[in-house]
Amino acid sequence: MRVPLARGTMPLQGMGVEARWAMTEPVRPLILVVDDEPDILRLLELALTEEGFEVLGVRRAAEVVPLVRERRPALVLLDIMLPDSSGLDLLDEIRAFSTVPVILLTARGSNKDIVTGLERGADDYVPKPFNLGELAARVRAVLRRAGAETVALGVADFGRLKVDFVRRLVTVDGRPVHLTRNEWRLLEQFVRSPGCVLSHEELLTRAWGPEFAEDVDYLRVWLSRLRRKLTEAGLEGNLIRTASGMGYAFGLEQMAGREPSTP
Repeated sequence: MRVPLARGTMPLQGMGVEARWAMTEPVRPLILVVDDEPDILRLLELALTEEGFEVLGVRRAAEVVPLVRERRPALVLLDIMLPDSSGLDLLDEIRAFSTVPVILLTARGSNKDIVTGLERGADDYVPKPFNLGELAARVRAVLRRAGAETVALGVADFGRLKVDFVRRLVTVDGRPVHLTRNEWRLLEQFVRSPGCVLSHEELLTRAWGPEFAEDVDYLRVWLSRLRRKLTEAGLEGNLIRTASGMGYAFGLEQMAGREPSTP
């Protein structure tokens, strides 16, 4: 659930300047990964996230076309061998309405399969087992050709606070703030939705996956640690606010133009 309270540039009280995006959203390219093997799906999610991408993984072919239409990913990693559909047939469905770059994944590596996939509109083809470094390089190469990566990656500039999504670097007044992976994941969700209330479920799902959607205590632990580090770095303690009965928000009261209340 999101409750937008402001659009465009948003003044943050006490930070001295207007908060603004240095580049337009999405901040990170969204990669839609389609594979019916849970272990491979999780491995790809972790590896591509480490490379600076946002990753959405699905196991069922029926979910793919609606997600391509609704989420507009920067690239699709598509397994040819799916239990409920042929990946090549799914590629045909995607190509009927979208030019999104597609890289095919498959255990089959024959020249015939490669040629068939490329002729039906795939941008690249990676046989399993694959090297994760090579796969990430191929993803970036395809995105460069499509012109997606250079537009999507950027830096969120909130005056004293800057968040570099490419380098995964957080600074306050030019000094780095060292965050753990979980603290980074949480801050990222807030910074990508400034002035919006994010529910517990949405934060947990975005940061750690749907299996964490109900683990509110887990969220509270990492939120407390993130708040403490930002405060120790010199930022206001109310930058991340609790929206009673709804969730949390980054700079909610400041962006709404209200005086902050006592926590």
